[in-house]
Amino acid sequence: MLDRYREEFSGFHRDLAQAGYEYGTGSRTGWDPAACLGRYDGLFRPETIAELRREWEATPESLPSQRAGVRALVVFAERGWVEGGTWAQDPDPGDGASALRAGLAAFAPCCLDLETPAGARHRSPADRKRDYRTHLESLEAGDARRAGRIAEREERACRLGYRGRLAMIASHTDSDFEAALAVSRDWMERSGEAFRAQLPGTVSRRLHLRMEDAVRFDEVYFRALEWYLADFPDVRIEIVFREMWAGLGLKLDQLRNLEITGGAGRGFGARAFCAPIRVPEEVKLVYDTAAGPRAVRSFLHAGGHGLHRARTSPAIPVEFRYGGDPAVGEAYAGLLESLIDDPRWLEAMIGFTPDADRLEAVKLARLLALRRATALLEYGWERSGAAPDASSGRQYAALLTEATGFRYHPAECLFEAESICAAATTLRAAALGSLIREHLRSCFGREWWRRRKAGEFLIDLWSAGQRYSAEELVRLGGFGAWSYEPMWAEQLGD
Repeated sequence: MLDRYREEFSGFHRDLAQAGYEYGTGSRTGWDPAACLGRYDGLFRPETIAELRREWEATPESLPSQRAGVRALVVFAERGWVEGGTWAQDPDPGDGASALRAGLAAFAPCCLDLETPAGARHRSPADRKRDYRTHLESLEAGDARRAGRIAEREERACRLGYRGRLAMIASHTDSDFEAALAVSRDWMERSGEAFRAQLPGTVSRRLHLRMEDAVRFDEVYFRALEWYLADFPDVRIEIVFREMWAGLGLKLDQLRNLEITGGAGRGFGARAFCAPIRVPEEVKLVYDTAAGPRAVRSFLHAGGHGLHRARTSPAIPVEFRYGGDPAVGEAYAGLLESLIDDPRWLEAMIGFTPDADRLEAVKLARLLALRRATALLEYGWERSGAAPDASSGRQYAALLTEATGFRYHPAECLFEAESICAAATTLRAAALGSLIREHLRSCFGREWWRRRKAGEFLIDLWSAGQRYSAEELVRLGGFGAWSYEPMWAEQLGD
C-alpha cells in the first residue's frame, strides 16, 4: 500500500507544480488547484487516512526514520482531506483568487507569496484606498461559500480527532502554539508603546499617509516593502544571485537540475516563484525581467526555496522531498530574503547604501509582520473548531487593528482564513530563520554570504529536505534551544 501511495503522492506534486509553472510562465491561461485535487482524490479519502494510520501504528519505534516517513504521509493525507477536499467537491469558479490561495496554502507546489493583492501594490494612497473599497464590496457575494467551507474544514478536523483545524496543524508539526503566543504577546506588550510611537512618523514619511487614514491595503503595501525596493538600482538580480553563490562555493551553472528563467510576468505578475516539479531532479526558478528593483525581494525568497529543493538529497524518501514541515522551507527562503536589509550585502552585491532611517523603517515593517501573525494566530487559536458566527468579524478586526495600528475591516475575516492558518508557519519560520542567521554570523562572520564554509553548511542543511521539523532542526543543527525570543529581539534591537 505504501509503495502505491508514494507513487501517487509524487505524481500529485509533480502535476500540481507543473500546472503552476505553466500558468506562471503564460503557457496556460488558468490554473485551478481543485482540478488536480479531484484527479488525485484517492490520496485524501477517509479510508485511505485510516489505512495510513494503521501502517504508522504498525511501524515499530525501533525504526524511527521509517516511522517518521509514514507519519509524514498521514499528515499529508489528513491535511489534504481537511483543506483541499472541500475545494475539490465545491470548486468556486467565481472565487479564483481564493481557490489559488487555498491550493497553495495546503500543498505549496509553487513557492511564492500570494498574499499581496494587486490593489495593495499601488504607490498612490488614493489608488490603494479606492481598490480596498472595491475589494470589500466584492467579498459579500462569496462569503456564504467561504463560511461553509471554513465550517466544513473545522468539522473535518474534529472528525479526525483534533480540536479544530489549527489544533491539527499544531499536532502535525509537534508545535506548542500556546507557548508561541505567550512569548509573542509578552514581546508585543513590552514593545507596544515604542511601536505605536514610531509607526505614525514612518507611515507619513514612507507612505505619505496619516495613520488615522491608513487601512489594510496600506499595511500590506508597507509590509511588502514596495516603497523600499523602489529605491534600489536596476540590477540583473539573476547575475547577482549567481555571483553570490559562486562566492559561497556553489556554481549554479553546474547545478543542472535548477533552471533559472527570466521573462515577462504572466500568471503571477512581477513575483518570482519556484516550481519544484520533481525534487530534486527538476526545479524551476522563474522571475520577471521587466520587474526591475521590485524583483529583488521575491527572487531571493523564491531562490531560497529553489536551492533548498534542488539540493535535497535524492536518497531520502519522497515524503521528505515534497512533504514535511513547511516552516523549514519558508525559513530558508526568508534567510535569503532578509539580505535586502543587510547594508553590507546591499553595498557589496548591488551597490546600494540605504540610509539609517530607511533601514529602521524596514525593521519596523518586519516587526509589523510578526505582530500581525501573532494576532492572526491568537484569533484562529481561540476559535479553533468553531464555525464563523456574528462575532467573528468584529473579533478579527479588533485584534488585527490593535496589533498593527492599521484599520482592518470585519468583512475580511472569512477572506483571510488561509492567512490565519499560515500565521503559525510564519512565526515558526521566522523563529528558525533567526536562529540559523545568528548561527551563520557567529560561525562565519557578519558577511557569511562570502564564506565558502557557510555555503557548505547550508548545502548540508538543504540535503535533508524537510525530513525534520523546525524544532528538530534547531536541536540537531546545534543552533541552541528552540525559542521565539531571538526573532523578536532581532527586530527590536534587544
